[in-house]
Amino acid sequence: MDDGLLHDLLRIWPVGRLATADAAHQPHLVPIVFCLDDAALYSPIDGKKKRGQKLKRLQNIAANDAFSLLLDEYDDDWQRLWWVRLDGVAGVYRPVGDHDARLHRLLSAKYPQYRDVSITQDDPVYLRLCWNKVSAWSETDLATNVRRALRNR
Repeated sequence: MDDGLLHDLLRIWPVGRLATADAAHQPHLVPIVFCLDDAALYSPIDGKKKRGQKLKRLQNIAANDAFSLLLDEYDDDWQRLWWVRLDGVAGVYRPVGDHDARLHRLLSAKYPQYRDVSITQDDPVYLRLCWNKVSAWSETDLATNVRRALRNR
């Protein structure tokens, strides 16, 4: 997949499925929102109520920083199916100053819901996802199918 199309996908696509694993290699999968800034993705640990205080994805990343992020589209027309997976290293990121404001702007532009609510609590925390491998598949032409999906967003 060419870098330009990948960056378009990461700027526009609304949700990804984040896979992490704990120290015992038990997998954990959750949907996340994210924004692209430079060569990394940032996913806020926002102020919405959580079941527990310490999120499993944060525990997993502390024990094992490997991740996979899957972006995909299903269509009843199987000629339009595609997926893109990023594999890499994740970390907890606490932005300061201008970068916190920049991430807030990027997320608010992509997700209007964040315009009226605080993205993070008092202490902004994000997952920082740096990929080093991209895998992709499509039943037909990947670029055509991804571009079609992006036009429909």
